[in-house]
Amino acid sequence: MSSDPGSQTFLNDVFISYSRKDREFAARLQEALGKYKPPKGLNLPQRNLVVFRDEEDFTGVEYHASLEKHLTRSTVFYLQLPVFFERQSQTAS
Repeated sequence: MSSDPGSQTFLNDVFISYSRKDREFAARLQEALGKYKPPKGLNLPQRNLVVFRDEEDFTGVEYHASLEKHLTRSTVFYLQLPVFFERQSQTAS
């Protein structure tokens, strides 16, 4: 892998990290993002997003090495923090 970020090859457009209690939401998010295509007119490839979610996407037997590979070779990292959002909604009430 090159040290120049502009020349890096990405495996995934999005890496989803989530709590296992939010498995259903993460699966729906993965499906929705996987169907997304950028609007025409943007200087972006007109293709569906490639989304990584660890529940079904890990390959190989070495968990940590596979996790690092997919995380470092994803364009966007999405982290869902349900506890943070739950606390925010409780304090806003």
